[in-house]
Amino acid sequence: MTPGRRLLVGAGLHALGDGVPAGPPLRALIIDGDRIVWVGADPAAAPPAAECIDLGGAWITPAFVDAHVHATATGLAETGVDLAGAGSAAECLDRLRRHVDDNEDRVVYGARWDDFAWPSGPPSAAEVGACAPGRTVMLRRVDGHSCVVDPVTLGRLPLDRLDGVDRDADGRPTGWLREAASEAAQIFVRTLVPPDQFHAARTAACRRAAALGIASLHEMGHPGLSGLDDAVAWATGDWLVEVLTWWAVLDPDEAAAHGLRPGGDLFLDGSIGSGTAATRAPYSCGERTTTGELFNSDDEVAAFFTACTRGGRGAGVHAIGDRAIEQALVAIEAAADTIGSAAVRACRHRVEHVELPTPGQVGRMAALGIVASVQPAFDAEWGGDDGLYAARFGRDTARVSNPLAWFAEAGVAMAFGSDSTVTPMDPWGGVVAAERHLGDAGVDRRTAWAAATLGGRHVAGQDDVGALRPGGRADFAVWSADPLAVEDPRVLDCLATVVGGRTVFGRLSRESPRLVRGDSHDLGGDGRAATRHGIAGMSVPGIPVTQPAVADVTTAAVQRAVARLLGTDTPGAQAAVGAAAAAGVIGHGIALLALVVAARRGTDATGALALMAAGEPPPRSWSEYELRAAAAEGAEEAAAALRGLGRAAARPGAAVVTLTGEETPARAVDALRAGARGLVVAPADGMEGAGRIDARWVAGLAAAVGVPVADDAPSMTSGTRGGTAPPLARLAPYLDPFEAHWPAAPPHADR
Repeated sequence: MTPGRRLLVGAGLHALGDGVPAGPPLRALIIDGDRIVWVGADPAAAPPAAECIDLGGAWITPAFVDAHVHATATGLAETGVDLAGAGSAAECLDRLRRHVDDNEDRVVYGARWDDFAWPSGPPSAAEVGACAPGRTVMLRRVDGHSCVVDPVTLGRLPLDRLDGVDRDADGRPTGWLREAASEAAQIFVRTLVPPDQFHAARTAACRRAAALGIASLHEMGHPGLSGLDDAVAWATGDWLVEVLTWWAVLDPDEAAAHGLRPGGDLFLDGSIGSGTAATRAPYSCGERTTTGELFNSDDEVAAFFTACTRGGRGAGVHAIGDRAIEQALVAIEAAADTIGSAAVRACRHRVEHVELPTPGQVGRMAALGIVASVQPAFDAEWGGDDGLYAARFGRDTARVSNPLAWFAEAGVAMAFGSDSTVTPMDPWGGVVAAERHLGDAGVDRRTAWAAATLGGRHVAGQDDVGALRPGGRADFAVWSADPLAVEDPRVLDCLATVVGGRTVFGRLSRESPRLVRGDSHDLGGDGRAATRHGIAGMSVPGIPVTQPAVADVTTAAVQRAVARLLGTDTPGAQAAVGAAAAAGVIGHGIALLALVVAARRGTDATGALALMAAGEPPPRSWSEYELRAAAAEGAEEAAAALRGLGRAAARPGAAVVTLTGEETPARAVDALRAGARGLVVAPADGMEGAGRIDARWVAGLAAAVGVPVADDAPSMTSGTRGGTAPPLARLAPYLDPFEAHWPAAPPHADR
């Protein structure tokens, strides 16, 4: 046997790319140090190895690359204020206030507010200051091109010398800053953040990436968004995943002097949401009409690409509108005229976002080997007939924005990214968005998957890593099922992520830990407990658990637990699910999901959860609205709520919260985070259909954490476990503060 060599055998293996052995379906590989030395279909025919690891029913695939990310901001957002989905400025302020109440950070970051559908504009600096007195506050818009700050920060900026300062009717700055003014604010706020907070943010971003099956991040360093010290920290640090760092300045020698790649998120224009994307035709942005802005001259951009091409360095620029894309293409064509087309193609220059190209521009990109560094989630977030793009440009243009099909048909290489925090790091979500493009300009799953795994390697010039083939670097991910066989790959669990032969998330074994929307764990591949812990006195929020020192709970126990959820024995159901969670058979997120699915689906929950616990995908009929919504709205958001309950639930003075209307689920989560002792579901006018489902969702969530629910319209929550919620008058005996504890994670859990 060869010392150090490991043979991994799964149910299957997708190598992707070229140079893969032809023949029967692959299912095994051998790694030696940081290299793959053999890939094949028959483990018995493999060369000698020191260790054989049976992955059971798992599938081995290339790891993801997030080809456009702002990773420090992503990490800061993990511990800051999540403003995604806020329906108004008032809701943003409410979330900020609650965060400040529960956290002591002197510098508070918030991210992802989107005022597109708000009844009015963003909050003012004065309002922000009133919610967070004495704190420095930076609330970045979802596109990253504008922000709102506190009054003290606003007063420290040279506003008279900055473009992009929003002012009221009397000429006073409101606190809303765009482009140059936003960058100045971010530079100033960055000087106030302690180094350990930045390091913690970077570490959190890498841990999150690894848990998603991402092995490499393309960090888009920018002087106005993150600073040179941050870019150098990424380029020189020892991180859990690989981080390649670009630096968005026009002087490529400056980037090279610090070990950084040239350009990347070098803004040629701005963003659609902020009305600064540069287009040929005017478009509507609120009450004004604009064609956006170009931030650099044609000569400057041409000189940049010519210098990079002469040095053999792949460069990138940010270009969203067709006018900015044209500026990029003319500049690269000028480099080709000066140095030669072959030299340009060898560099694999990249254009970031490239959201509004013309067909002719796409053809010119193909001719020069220019890579489209795109974010498919943008279409899912803002595309379609009723989204932001349609509001700005009209439906016809919206349908051909982010035209992935055009790129694929023309032979333009694509590299998928998230632009986190603009959209979250979510590689399978990006693949699905590419498949389901809202204007029918999408691509098939295999093409999308290749762009999300191999595309980032191509644009970075990493020809020795990506596809799983002999001689390649051992970067791969292990998944709970075949990504090409499931209807929706977002249901897959990442069991392990390997970077350069080193396991950075999970573990390579038949009983690999299962990620369930964050940090929960459930069954291993063989249907028995993934880990057996000595747990004494562990409790699930609102669910007392008495558990022996060593637990051995199987799928049958999970099935019994879920069956009890649907019966009348509510305390027994709580204890059974709590015991299964404590034993490591199912995570707390799955235990909660059982309650949510029970509320939504009735008796179907028994089979659905049993299949989930056993590692099998649910039947196709269950991957539609109810089950997907239960997973997305229930497990992910409520898991975050439960984590917060450990410190907030017993806080004195918490009140009964009345919930009405379409925002009921989100408001329920916020109320629980804030320590509500009771919830009242009151119907708004015309609250039918989805409103009733929302009410059931709230009832299931509240029951999971032991919070009583009153229903001012009893029919709305009929069918939830335990029957109709009690009327408001009967809540009084239950309103004493309750205690909730979030148990420590198992030793292998990724936090």
